[in-house]
Amino acid sequence: GSCSGSTDWKIKASPDDEFTLFRKRVDPGGTSHERFTRTFHGLPVYGGDVVLHFDKAGAVTSTSNSLPGPLTLATMPKVTPNAAGATAKGAFTGKIDRTGLPRLIVDASRGTPTLAWETEIIGKAADGHTPSHLHVLTDAQSGQNIGAWDEVETAVGTGKTHLPLQRLEAAQL
Repeated sequence: GSCSGSTDWKIKASPDDEFTLFRKRVDPGGTSHERFTRTFHGLPVYGGDVVLHFDKAGAVTSTSNSLPGPLTLATMPKVTPNAAGATAKGAFTGKIDRTGLPRLIVDASRGTPTLAWETEIIGKAADGHTPSHLHVLTDAQSGQNIGAWDEVETAVGTGKTHLPLQRLEAAQL
């Protein structure tokens, strides 16, 4: 389902927002929570999700808004997608296998909403072995890199584990 930019549920939205149901979760007690993703003038909004909370009867009891107010930014970029892609490649420290086409988004995850190009870079990290699927955000007005995250996460482990069952058995000794 989807809903238009409406303030029926006290959502901080503009008439240029559209919302699409992303996930619905029902608690054991019967209350439910619906997460909606947001677009602004058709552009995906990172950090713009809204969650509606419902009682057992299906009435909205509250909302969780990720934005302090409606979006009001310009959506015409000054930076070209090619320039943004080149800037994004400069943020990658490993070996690039493939670069996706930059897509225009609104980054509302860092406070002030910013028009940005998101470029996906796939390759190997600087160690030459670890796969990387880096997303780089480039400000679509200034051309500066404003953020990045890698879908591939690494962790260092010891090979030892402490499962709850082991703790229970140890406590019973």
